[in-house]
Amino acid sequence: MPERPEEFGGDGGNFRHEAVITIEQVRALAPSLGNLMHSTINAHYIAEYGTDKQHTT
Repeated sequence: MPERPEEFGGDGGNFRHEAVITIEQVRALAPSLGNLMHSTINAHYIAEYGTDKQHTT
């Protein structure tokens, strides 16, 4: 996941990386709402407010 910090297994990216991935999925006619929802919305809240156990799983 681009927006997940590297210390928690992510790529250390930001919203721009998420936007590029989403645009390229649409161009390939392979959109994925699940990936967009998970990476851009849910992962942010877990990174900000999650417990140490949630960060590592």
